[in-house]
Amino acid sequence: MDTLMEYTVTATDARNNIGRLWENARRGPVKVLSAGKPVAVVVSPDDYEALKRAAERGARPVPRPGFAADLFPGVDVDALLAVPIEDQFEGYL
Repeated sequence: MDTLMEYTVTATDARNNIGRLWENARRGPVKVLSAGKPVAVVVSPDDYEALKRAAERGARPVPRPGFAADLFPGVDVDALLAVPIEDQFEGYL
């Protein structure tokens, strides 16, 4: 079974080290903090596609081994999954 690594970075570090952010996202979700609070989670393309497929089925995603909402205490994961991704990245995609 894969062991999921949890990564957390500040928004400034993410901006200044974008290559490292992408590399870490391939290994596991990367929580981006601004003023100490989560503002985004960067995931791999495979994880993103799995989330999209699950949303299209109207089902909760079946996470990869080790992926769990408890990695993000205080974050309403259901609300995050309900937000259309395209709306959040308007102008960047």
